Amino acid sequence: MRSSPQHRAGATPGRAPGRRRAERPAPTRGRVGRLAWLAAAGASLLLVLGVGGTLSGWTLASIANSGNQLKTDSAVVLKQIKTGTPGTVCYSSDNALNQATCTVGDIYGSISPVLANDGVARTFDMTFTNVGARTGTSFSITAGACSQSPTVTTSSTSGPAVADLCGSTTNLTVGVKCYDGSTYQDSGSWVLAAVGSASSLTSTQSRAGTYAASAVWSCRVSVTVPTGALPSAQGVTVTQSITWQLS
Repeated sequence: MRSSPQHRAGATPGRAPGRRRAERPAPTRGRVGRLAWLAAAGASLLLVLGVGGTLSGWTLASIANSGNQLKTDSAVVLKQIKTGTPGTVCYSSDNALNQATCTVGDIYGSISPVLANDGVARTFDMTFTNVGARTGTSFSITAGACSQSPTVTTSSTSGPAVADLCGSTTNLTVGVKCYDGSTYQDSGSWVLAAVGSASSLTSTQSRAGTYAASAVWSCRVSVTVPTGALPSAQGVTVTQSITWQLS
């Protein structure tokens, strides 16, 4: 019995004689790289989806800082009030430079009633308070230029003489004393501006001390026409501004 061609030497069962299996081409380097990249991307996507379920939760990053504070520096702030007249109050802080202009009343006593040459002082009391948080070390008074009307003249055919009330202590004196407390008392008071002419106040008069926050002190301005004032001092109006300063 003759053997079939499939059983001949060198023949592979199930394969037609003379035919060889076709070999697959070896993968190129670029193809291997692309496959590796796709595999890594797929693994990353699966990891992200497995942790958060979506990518949209990581599109915003935020940190809130709460409870932030700062504190401004302290300052001296001067409050002035006319003694006995609550409501007539001035604050230095009403001005952006802490230098306010205010009227608590006519410190020189107004022009009515007029001052007589009797040597009796007309007084004006006021109270000061440091309403700031900083301690002051000096309190001072400075007056502006003194003016009078009518002006100083000598007698002539056009009229009688007019005496000098601004620069002469013969015809007018001004003095300032203060007391550590809300109501002025002469006993225990201290001199801020010695008695002199109105023009002498244009030079700053000061008193060093400790003016702590909430400290209160009171001052009295005394204006006097001496008994020896000249008759030509009659009928004269004196005008002068006064500045109080805490530093």
